[in-house]
Amino acid sequence: MTQRIAVIGAGVLGLSVARMLALQGAQVTLFDKGAPGAGTSQISFAWVNANGKSPESYHRLNAAGIEAHKRLQQISRAPAPWLLETGTWEWAAEPAIQAELEKRLTKLTVLGYPWRTVTREALLAHFPELRLDSRIQQ
Repeated sequence: MTQRIAVIGAGVLGLSVARMLALQGAQVTLFDKGAPGAGTSQISFAWVNANGKSPESYHRLNAAGIEAHKRLQQISRAPAPWLLETGTWEWAAEPAIQAELEKRLTKLTVLGYPWRTVTREALLAHFPELRLDSRIQQ
């Protein structure tokens, strides 16, 4: 007996779920109040990350989503990749913000999430248009 499944939302995630279900033999009906990709995906581009996700179970769910995107991209016949593993850049000049960032990095390390530290010079070299307060020497 074929499963009949409704997927709500035709953004990047809804379309991915609908596709995978259809590939597994389900009869899928996709619902969206607007055009495909015109909701949250239009704003976030379905940015996937597991940085700063709490509790740990939510972090692991997001990390599993990243791995699923990687696997899907490997088997996709799409002419261009949709998942670009770029990460984020964060700069903490104030001690309180730096302490919070270091606390988050400690958690991410325990969870096996990759991160790396860059110098002020490396940040400015990568983003030459960025203007940091010259009084801050960190």
